[in-house]
Amino acid sequence: MLYSKTNGITINIITEILLHPKKCWDNIEQKSLTKIELFIFYVLPFVIFASLMSFIRLTFVGIKHNFEHIKKADLLSGLFYGVTEFVLLVFAMWISIILINVTIESFKFKYPSILTYKLVVFAAIPALLGEFFILFPVVSFVSIIIYGYSLYLIYYGMKKMFKYLEEKFLSMFFIVVIILIFIFKFIFGILNTMFINSLK
Repeated sequence: MLYSKTNGITINIITEILLHPKKCWDNIEQKSLTKIELFIFYVLPFVIFASLMSFIRLTFVGIKHNFEHIKKADLLSGLFYGVTEFVLLVFAMWISIILINVTIESFKFKYPSILTYKLVVFAAIPALLGEFFILFPVVSFVSIIIYGYSLYLIYYGMKKMFKYLEEKFLSMFFIVVIILIFIFKFIFGILNTMFINSLK
């Protein structure tokens, strides 16, 4: 069972998304989830996890700044960065959902907005979990590969849940990808500036 109101997040949702990118959307589409449930059981814990990884990296692991020795932020700066990342990631997901919905409607298609919420939230889970790898500089590149996997999930999620797009599907998919890349590039640009300033 993908989702249960008695246990919220289950290991099944993670394994389905990570190991069965096509099959998982069948289960996700069929599950009755409200926007509040998506936020409480899926957005909150995974965004908190990603923000916690960034806090640990900045405060305890450190980063090699300007090719010099490894620098670490003080506890307060690291905490402020983590909280800011949490807020910005939630905002990025929310504004992405709104823009994708508007784009779909501009193509004269009408779908329940919950489908877009599911698409963005569940496709983002691997990328959020991938933040774990930033704790280990040697394999930090893996997090970038996982971002690509999230776009792969978007592709199959749209094919399953927006099945009537037909010949407009590829156009819609590329627009959605551009929206997501633009928004998250902007958000991570802000975070990167904060990251560097916290090391000075």
